[in-house]
Amino acid sequence: MKVYTAHIQQSRETVRRYSEVQFNVFHTKVKLAGVSLSVLLVLLGAFAVKAEALSLLMIFLGCVLFTNLNAPANFTANRVIALFQGKFPTLHYRFSPEGMWIDGKEPAVKYNKIIRLVEDDEYLYLFQSPQYGSMIKKSTVCGDEGIYGLRDLLAQKTGLKWTRPPTILNFKLRNLRDMFGGSDKDSGPRLRG
Repeated sequence: MKVYTAHIQQSRETVRRYSEVQFNVFHTKVKLAGVSLSVLLVLLGAFAVKAEALSLLMIFLGCVLFTNLNAPANFTANRVIALFQGKFPTLHYRFSPEGMWIDGKEPAVKYNKIIRLVEDDEYLYLFQSPQYGSMIKKSTVCGDEGIYGLRDLLAQKTGLKWTRPPTILNFKLRNLRDMFGGSDKDSGPRLRG
């Protein structure tokens, strides 16, 4: 029986990173709308509006909007950081074929409750809802096959594929299809009978 353990020491940086990934994964439409609106404002201000004051205002607003696309994620992160009051916990995880335990608490999180598996260079993100998930530091994973074994176990038990957090640089047409109805069966919740 394969058992894996991992942990994460929460900090301001991990809370901010988690909030940003969560926002990018579950609110891609909002971010895409913000990018589109900011580009539109800049283009209109630069080429369509003849009045200099209005043109500069539109360019300014477009730039401000673009630089604040992660404002909702930052707001959420700041609220969570304030709740910790400087006392950031270390969370310990244990994974077995039956489920995931967080700090040894019962009951185990069943794998069918996980709706999205996301991975970046340093962390794994296991989302149980758009509002809640777990963040695991890859370098802390212990077990038979290390991080690769844990990734395989989670993919097998959840029936999901690992994805990267969407960003402006890795955005693809498939992301648009997934957002507007053509959902990929391996990147979201499973149908339950």
